[in-house]
Amino acid sequence: MELLFFTPWHPHPNNPTLGNFILRQAELLRQRHRVRLVGWTTEATQKQLEVQEEGPDHLFLHFNGSSWRQTHRAYTRLRQWATAGTPPEVLVGCIPHQSGLWARRLHKWHPHAPLLYIEHWSGHLPERGATLSLKQRIQLRAGLKRAQTVLPVSEQLGQLLHQRYGNPFRVWRNPVDPTLFYPQAEKQFDFVHLSTLDSNKNPLGILRAFAQVLRFHPQSTLSIGGDGPTEPLNAEVQRLGIQKSVEVHGPLSYSEAARRIRLGRCLVQFSGYENLPCTISEALTAGLWVVSSRVGGIAEVVRHGHCGTLVAPGDHDALQSAMEEFLRMPIQTKATYRESDPEYLLDQFDQVLRDLPKPHSTVRT
Repeated sequence: MELLFFTPWHPHPNNPTLGNFILRQAELLRQRHRVRLVGWTTEATQKQLEVQEEGPDHLFLHFNGSSWRQTHRAYTRLRQWATAGTPPEVLVGCIPHQSGLWARRLHKWHPHAPLLYIEHWSGHLPERGATLSLKQRIQLRAGLKRAQTVLPVSEQLGQLLHQRYGNPFRVWRNPVDPTLFYPQAEKQFDFVHLSTLDSNKNPLGILRAFAQVLRFHPQSTLSIGGDGPTEPLNAEVQRLGIQKSVEVHGPLSYSEAARRIRLGRCLVQFSGYENLPCTISEALTAGLWVVSSRVGGIAEVVRHGHCGTLVAPGDHDALQSAMEEFLRMPIQTKATYRESDPEYLLDQFDQVLRDLPKPHSTVRT
């Protein structure tokens, strides 16, 4: 089937990991469908529209979203590209509060193509307290108004969107590459944490809980790092005096991150809010135990006491106890998680396509 996939989150030189998981979804769909992908990023410092990649199956634009002139030129280039060649049978969009106006234009040019929206954004969660601008609210409603179905990463997010906007939904998890994430016997770290290292991920809280774990389990090891600043982590490791037990690292390639997870016995997450982090699905696929705060859709895949331990967000004592409890368990190397298996996800997506109605107009009133 001919799919036109569009996303406002796309890796670029200033943010090489932005939306990389979305591109993996597009690549997954290419295993069964013809996928044309348009991505874009906006930055206030951009002086002019840049076409950073253009081909029959991929267009990537970089421009200043606050500039009417640059935005108009971006839409013009989009129209030239999107209306060339075979018309799409289905439009697949991501992140409607940043792409709803693009969805409106694509739907105008291809009125008979139904629209599906994939959604990951944690800003919908009330605990995050995100505030949308007027333009973003307009985009959100413009996108969801036209969506036949929303494919959220978690049941919780789907229910929330359904209650607010009325869209039917079907949960569609992030894919995990089984050639990179699989159980292996070789282990180097008791605990692993990979993230963007922002304050919501609470990596400093993980370090403090681990320092307490070391009082009773002095041979334990922790690998911690990711895309964010590592200086605060190194400073906290020094302050706690746990340098011999902790390895801090910066950004990793996808294959390097997969190897780091496979070398761990237990993934630790301590976020204040989440939908469903990719690292949790990846760790479960690789057979790791997961210790995580009970937020968002995490409890939908981490069954407490079966493949992981869930604690209240911000409860450092509970996190320490869960980590100590894990250390008393035998090594777990058996993968029991299948919801992110590529073939399973492709079958789910194809069922969504089969269930789409075929009305004259896909705009809901």
